[in-house]
Amino acid sequence: MLGSSRESLTTLRASLDARRGDAGFASVSDDLLAVAGVLGGEKTLRQTLADSGQPVELRRGVATSLFEGKIAAPSFAILSDVVSARWSHDADLVGDTASPATTALLAHAAGNLRGRRPAAAVEELARLASEQRRQVLAQVRSAIPLDTDQHSRLAAALTRLQGRQVRVNVIVDPEVVGGIVVRVGDDVIDGSVSARLEQARRALSA
Repeated sequence: MLGSSRESLTTLRASLDARRGDAGFASVSDDLLAVAGVLGGEKTLRQTLADSGQPVELRRGVATSLFEGKIAAPSFAILSDVVSARWSHDADLVGDTASPATTALLAHAAGNLRGRRPAAAVEELARLASEQRRQVLAQVRSAIPLDTDQHSRLAAALTRLQGRQVRVNVIVDPEVVGGIVVRVGDDVIDGSVSARLEQARRALSA
């Protein structure tokens, strides 16, 4: 998955998280899987919705004519965000890029959460996979998506700091305000504006 698709996916994850409290959100997973099934079998439609050369209004109009009223309102809002985003390749709309082994592991994790949040289960799988490859997984929270150059430079800096290969997983979190928060195992590097503001508040109240 190339730069623009990766950045769009990161932004859409944040949009998805922001809608978790919406009425009807419980049906989002089934709705979006159904939409992905349609797009997976209709290449021309997929290309139209993923073509950033087409006006956003046109892409949204196509999605509206096909899916509005057929899926829950939160599902359609997310779909509207998806077709408005920039994609490097039309196949990235349905994300069919995982290996069969990865797909099987994710399916097993989803069916055996044992009280865990789905995101926590996926993070645990990613951590185990990184350990097997003798890599360190760094979870980075940023107020905005990182571009390809920023992502690469951060991974290189953390690799030098840790003394072994570091793989960076970026999560867009508006609460960070600015800067980034990096978690590598039990270590946290908080370079966010919100942390500095909190430090200043404590200093003033001391």
